[in-house]
Amino acid sequence: MTERARLTDALALAARPRECEYAVHDTALQGFMLRVQPNGARS
Repeated sequence: MTERARLTDALALAARPRECEYAVHDTALQGFMLRVQPNGARS
């Protein structure tokens, strides 16, 4: 599952794990995204 949003520090810290891995793509910088793992790891 993917979403689109302006990636900020606050958004990265607020991202909560889900049952499956998901990604949030940055709307301002093409190719930049935050991946959130089910165990809570963010990269």
